[in-house]
Amino acid sequence: MEIIKIDLSKTIEEQIIKEPSVVTIGFFDGIHRIHQEILKKTAKLATKNDLKAVVVTFSRKVKSFLSGNSEQILDNEIKYREIEELTYIDYIIEIEVNDEMIKIDKDEFIKWMMEKLMAKKIVVGSDVNFGFRGQGDIYDLLAKFGTDNVVIYHRVDEFSSSELKELISTGHVAQANKMMLKKLELKISKIKANLYESEDNAITVMDGKYLGLIEGKKIYFHVVANRLKINESDIIGIEPKSVIFLKYLGK
Repeated sequence: MEIIKIDLSKTIEEQIIKEPSVVTIGFFDGIHRIHQEILKKTAKLATKNDLKAVVVTFSRKVKSFLSGNSEQILDNEIKYREIEELTYIDYIIEIEVNDEMIKIDKDEFIKWMMEKLMAKKIVVGSDVNFGFRGQGDIYDLLAKFGTDNVVIYHRVDEFSSSELKELISTGHVAQANKMMLKKLELKISKIKANLYESEDNAITVMDGKYLGLIEGKKIYFHVVANRLKINESDIIGIEPKSVIFLKYLGK
């Protein structure tokens, strides 16, 4: 799988994919069950029709970019690793979200997919939006690609990124883990002895005591304001880069 990061506002005329493809569009935060079905369908259609499997995603959500408040369930690096483990995808195209990118018209975006990604088929969730002010939707895709070439998965509220965020922020990590492809994993960096912080754009995790994993070893740790208190005697010889949350144990 190749990850291609682009600034679409500067490269919209460049050919990205040089063979016919099936494209899915989305942020895929948390990779919940519907996300998994969409990704697997993309790979299946690619194999069946001798096409390249392409995921078009974004450096961050446009809504988060505009508000300046970004809370992702999964860091992009972790997310892409999990996608690669889930199914066969040829390319992940990560579009940088910036002031110029969000002005791109919906029709221009579709034209870019058709010409520069050589998209022949599309797989999306029913709530997909793209283009300036999110004006592009499934009906625009159906009009351009035809009903036979667009596969739509309808949103199920119990399997949504919003529901996952609500569960995680209220301490229901074990329940959220059952909905995701892999258990919640956050990248962390050391501040000082016994104290670590999560990435700036990480989802807010409920304060309290947790059971988790660091490099396969079960440990107990506390979270306060998204900072992790980890007893270094529990991780001798380990320089943790991330932590997997297994269960919330209370305050």
